[in-house]
Amino acid sequence: MTLEEKATTQQNNNQNQNKQNQNKQNQSKGTRISCGTAAQAQEQGAQQQLSKGFAQGFADTKKACTAKAPQQGLAPLDPNFEKGYKQGSDAAINSKFCQDKLNQ
Repeated sequence: MTLEEKATTQQNNNQNQNKQNQNKQNQSKGTRISCGTAAQAQEQGAQQQLSKGFAQGFADTKKACTAKAPQQGLAPLDPNFEKGYKQGSDAAINSKFCQDKLNQ
């Protein structure tokens, strides 16, 4: 066997071992951890707060078709939640449901 053939065989063995390791990892049960940057995690958290705020603001405002401020608990509200709440409240006020109700 030539040196080139030995190197190719070793490379193939390494690739097969890596595939087997990956398959074992994919099949293993347990918690998976996805990696990302701190900025990506912060962005995702901000987007989640914005979405929660929008949903809550829309629901609260649609009940009476009047704008309301978000209710604050013991902890200060997340700025993204407040922004989303305002956007949701505005969307509810401008919705056909509230426009029809206010024009009656």
